[in-house]
Amino acid sequence: MNRLLFSFLFIAIHIASTYSQSKITTLQVPGTGQYCKIDPAGASVLPSGRYVTPAGKVSTINRAPYGLAVSPDQQIALVLHNEVVTVVDLRNNEHVRIPSYDGKIPPVVEGSSFMGIAFEPGSHRAWLSGGDKGTVVLFDADKKQKLKAISIDGLFGGKQYEDSYISDIAFDGSRNQLLALDRANNRLVKIDLQTEK
Repeated sequence: MNRLLFSFLFIAIHIASTYSQSKITTLQVPGTGQYCKIDPAGASVLPSGRYVTPAGKVSTINRAPYGLAVSPDQQIALVLHNEVVTVVDLRNNEHVRIPSYDGKIPPVVEGSSFMGIAFEPGSHRAWLSGGDKGTVVLFDADKKQKLKAISIDGLFGGKQYEDSYISDIAFDGSRNQLLALDRANNRLVKIDLQTEK
């Protein structure tokens, strides 16, 4: 019995010493242990500990961007925030916040917005997600104004849809349709832009 116990202890000590001498490599993000920081001239540290380094010009805009899209001609970028749209002119790196702080430029997405932005081909007109308002908004980036809004709430296929929440959207130019994801009702909505149905 003592011999068996001695053999067991010898094996256990051997295994423990083998593992204690071996190196265990773990992969960590580079900013582990650092606080978040924004450094426009160098490496910023994200909450996840990852670094982000600007690849071009830096433009400070409104906080909490949800979505970003660049126009087909790559001259305009739109950034969608909560109830705010930032129009960035990529040719000169100037930007405009809508609504403007002085109230001269009225709001485009009122009450709610989310991540979806879809430019129409060959233009600076884009569809924006109205978030939990259940709308898509057509916006003219050159004129800095809302052209129209379409609600996806209502009766369809014998079912009443309410409290829609539009997240991402896409423009289908071949069918002149807008595709909108309704998170609240777990559906993909196809909007015919000719009839707005």
